[in-house]
Amino acid sequence: MPSSTKAHIAGPPSRLVPTNRHPASLPEILHELFRIACKADAYEIHVETFVYEGRATLSVYDNGCGIDDPRTVLRLGAFGRCETERSDAIALSSLVGLHTIVRSGPDETEPGWSATIPPEAWSDKAPITIEPDAGLRGTNILVAIPIDWRAGLEEAVAAAARDLPARVYFHARWKNRR
Repeated sequence: MPSSTKAHIAGPPSRLVPTNRHPASLPEILHELFRIACKADAYEIHVETFVYEGRATLSVYDNGCGIDDPRTVLRLGAFGRCETERSDAIALSSLVGLHTIVRSGPDETEPGWSATIPPEAWSDKAPITIEPDAGLRGTNILVAIPIDWRAGLEEAVAAAARDLPARVYFHARWKNRR
């Protein structure tokens, strides 16, 4: 993989970002990211919040199989409304319009990658930066969130994690213990 690549999401913006798409709620985002982690056979999901690059940020890291190739995420139909209902499709529709960073790797010894998706890239008005990112097993999705979401986040994580097969931790506290 080259040291850094700039890419645009292909296709007309109307196919990728539905005009009637409202900003996703915190529960919608958590459900989607947890579903992606479970599809990757993750047995642990770690959720944290912090300030990153001056933004309140939600981080969801799973120890699943990772995403080998960033093109899997960047292909037409991966964002916004999926063109098909393929079970292996990686859809990040709840994140449309939000500053997002997707990091992934197969294991700590293999090369991984990072894709930075600024808000404007969701409608193809800005490039997505793809860079090498080593030392990660699984997938880490970081998304800028409104600061006021942090207040109810622990309860939202516990609710979204309730019936998952993977253990879910919020700031290192196990939230779906039975």
